[in-house]
Amino acid sequence: MIKDNNISKIKLLDIIDKKILVSDGAMGTTLLSAGISEYPDSLNIDNNHIGKIIDIHLSYLEAGSDIIQTNTFGSTPIKLKSFKLENETKKINENAVNAAKEAVSIYRSKSGDEKPIFVAGDIGPLGKLLEPVGSLKYEDAVNAFSKQAEILIGKKVDLIIIETIMDLNEALAAIEATR
Repeated sequence: MIKDNNISKIKLLDIIDKKILVSDGAMGTTLLSAGISEYPDSLNIDNNHIGKIIDIHLSYLEAGSDIIQTNTFGSTPIKLKSFKLENETKKINENAVNAAKEAVSIYRSKSGDEKPIFVAGDIGPLGKLLEPVGSLKYEDAVNAFSKQAEILIGKKVDLIIIETIMDLNEALAAIEATR
């Protein structure tokens, strides 16, 4: 879902019409290779690893990425609850957007490059199965995705990317939540 924030919907669609945009790569894998475990350390709750996360974003920008995704893949309240971190949802998502935007700022000041760069709010799976296979209600999935999307949009990401969701109903809940 494209939201009107720093870069207008029309500008993004115009750019997509004229060129292929390149997105960044895997944040989780890169964090692991930087010595940061996956959960919950990689969520950067207390900004302990902000420098490494910014450096990862910078490396993708320096490699030519037009889109960098926030480090928010597993940052819905439902996913965070399994680590007793559901009350940190806002902080985790905001820290991730701030890190991505800081990386763009550093990249621009170092390179002088003024090309459009898009910060994408990354939304991944909930880690729970929806009814009838699992116990999670569709409405609860929509609410969880909505909470994350509202935070990302409130921090003015340029677009939302919904990825790696295998259950069609879960994907539909994520789409509904971001409209």
